[in-house]
Amino acid sequence: MSLVIQTLEKVGTLLIQEMASDLMRKKKVASKGLIDSLKMNVDKTTDGYEVNITGKDYAKWVNIGRKKGGKKVPISALLPWIRLKGFETGNNSLVSLAFAIQTAIWKNGIAPTNFIEDSMKKANKTIESKVLEAMGFEVSNNIDNLIKKYWNSKDGTN
Repeated sequence: MSLVIQTLEKVGTLLIQEMASDLMRKKKVASKGLIDSLKMNVDKTTDGYEVNITGKDYAKWVNIGRKKGGKKVPISALLPWIRLKGFETGNNSLVSLAFAIQTAIWKNGIAPTNFIEDSMKKANKTIESKVLEAMGFEVSNNIDNLIKKYWNSKDGTN
């Protein structure tokens, strides 16, 4: 495995760690389900490599928030969260509570956490230096190998 790929895997892991820390700092962790769902892979593209981080679908909404008056949050998405939080419903049903939360979100919205962007900004200098170092090392190795190959072919030893 090339040093660049190894470095990009470390970068992806660093980003996930930073996202998890950011979510905890901002008190946006109910079950650690989102944090535990964050996964990384490095893909080769026609232009080079790409670090992809995936997670639960609702990561988008945690990151960008919900605008007031927008599309309503599905009741089915709220019920597991309500159960996890252990909200007391008294004489009301969980569905009634979910409906009330849905209405409150629709009226007021939810502020974005920007945990993805904030994590990338925080880790950017480290990422940049690690990737540049790895790329420089690989370029240097490739040049050394080309020179050795050229000199070996001139000697007749190749």
